[in-house]
Amino acid sequence: MGEDQVDWEEYLEEGFGLGESSGGEVDPNKEYFEPTPVHQATLEEHLEQQLAEKKFSEQQQLMVRFLIGCWMRGLFEDFGA
Repeated sequence: MGEDQVDWEEYLEEGFGLGESSGGEVDPNKEYFEPTPVHQATLEEHLEQQLAEKKFSEQQQLMVRFLIGCWMRGLFEDFGA
């Protein structure tokens, strides 16, 4: 066969992998790690992000930010919240 031609019968008989070397064994004890975020958003940051996605007036946004800040600093503890 020519240099640019593929012997499909041989290819399918020998098997094929996705990026792994052919004929290599898979180590069942190999550990795989998933990337984890470096910074996890605080509840206050999460609430601020949700607020930014809403279509509130500037005055409403200021009021909600104030309430978030009060709640995060424990100023509502006297009200049983």
